Amino acid sequence: RNFRIYFLKDHSLLNVFFMPSEMSSSVCFLNLIKLKTLLPGFICVLHSFGRDLKWNPHIHALISEGGAGNFTSWRPNKHFDFRFLRFAFRKVLLEKLAHKLGSSFLKLKNQIYKDHPDGFYVRAKPNLCSPDITIKYISRYLGRPVIAASRIDSYDGDSVTFHYTRHEDHKTVTEC
Repeated sequence: RNFRIYFLKDHSLLNVFFMPSEMSSSVCFLNLIKLKTLLPGFICVLHSFGRDLKWNPHIHALISEGGAGNFTSWRPNKHFDFRFLRFAFRKVLLEKLAHKLGSSFLKLKNQIYKDHPDGFYVRAKPNLCSPDITIKYISRYLGRPVIAASRIDSYDGDSVTFHYTRHEDHKTVTEC
């Protein structure tokens, strides 16, 4: 949380989110399968807001449950080391930010490692759906507005009241 301000001040830094997503997913896959020529497919979508509409840049990623390579057309993989993903994403993201921001970021980078000893939050679900459902899921993130009209409770011309469900406890919260 304490480094989101960097992304707010310089939106070009948001591009940094994509490389850690790709690298950590690919290395996780490589560690499991042990074939350097076999890589998963993935789609990443950047969101700059959370359910509460506050500044919260994050990545939504779909990762294939298998991969293809130079000599293998397809090999399934249904296991991902989510603990590894948490640590790998944190490391690559912080290294890329340190490279972009320079020495002024190093103190904060060290503090982030202390504040997040278990890595960054990675919410992952196994694929329990058909390709059609997966396409609908990713399409929702590619083309949806910041807030669905169904979540807007009132608008008086000056202010908006809306609701959302928190991930942490699944409680509905109303914001004005």
